[in-house]
Amino acid sequence: MERAARRYVAGEDRVRQCQAKSEQYKRWQRRRLRMRPGLTCLWAISGRDNVDFETWMKMDMQYIDNWSLALDWKILLRTIPRVLTGRGAN
Repeated sequence: MERAARRYVAGEDRVRQCQAKSEQYKRWQRRRLRMRPGLTCLWAISGRDNVDFETWMKMDMQYIDNWSLALDWKILLRTIPRVLTGRGAN
């Protein structure tokens, strides 16, 4: 199979996987899919592995509803020590 064709097929597979995954979201959770993904999030600075999926989704909604440049800076600055120490990740 030609290299470009393989990449096209792989891309189609990823699209199908994303569509299947998004269908599992509850209606209120789908709103987060309209947002552009960022570098970090509230979930990453709030314990990552200790946060259940429902809480993670609520944090994302909180971020969307309260977005500001100041909030982004706060999250970014709090992410740095988490990354350096690995706290909250398994």
